[in-house]
Amino acid sequence: MKKLFIIALTTLASSFSFAENLQCEKSYEIFNKQGDKEIEILKNGSLDDVLKFYDQIEYDRKLKPKHQGQTFSSGEWISDAEYRKDIKLQQDLAKDGSYKNIDSTFLKPKLNYISSVGEVCVVPMQSQDEIFKKRMQTEADIIFIRDIQTNEWRRFIYFGIEDKKDFNEFFPDFPKNVKLAQMLIDNKNFAESTSEFGLLMLEEMGVEITAEMKEMMKNQTEPFRVKLSANGY
Repeated sequence: MKKLFIIALTTLASSFSFAENLQCEKSYEIFNKQGDKEIEILKNGSLDDVLKFYDQIEYDRKLKPKHQGQTFSSGEWISDAEYRKDIKLQQDLAKDGSYKNIDSTFLKPKLNYISSVGEVCVVPMQSQDEIFKKRMQTEADIIFIRDIQTNEWRRFIYFGIEDKKDFNEFFPDFPKNVKLAQMLIDNKNFAESTSEFGLLMLEEMGVEITAEMKEMMKNQTEPFRVKLSANGY
């Protein structure tokens, strides 16, 4: 009986120590500063400034040596050249005022644990943005990862289209019973919101949006629907 009592006390003490080692909820100021700096550099920095900043905060860079010439972006590995083009487009929209971040809020973590890759923390985010003068509400799960040795926080933005193999490579011991929320923009999934954004871009360029154009955009985003379905969305 005494032995069981000692084991219980040891387990309890270990649990308290484990909880004290978790830094996520104490680090929201860091997460907010990352977001503020991102917007500031997109608007006022050079393309190389933006890429250098993302190298500092994006979690996929940790695995980049295993994927030479590629960068993980919007749920998949793409070529560095394609990634650079995508970031330039985002920066152009921020610089000319076509894109504006109105407000972002991090909610209470839904998961926080110490893993083989460091401290992992899943934080639901709500964001209000404006694109081509249209207000949009984004909801997404952001995974923040802290390097236990350097105390450095990086982020992984979850879209819902990630291949299971890729996700397991990033988070080999992620709890199987935890289901992340897919990213929603105005309650539309990634495929629907990507299609809508593409049509907005074309409309801004003066292209007439016809039924055929909408069908073409839907077909182009069909691979995203397949990936969403594979992940149970």
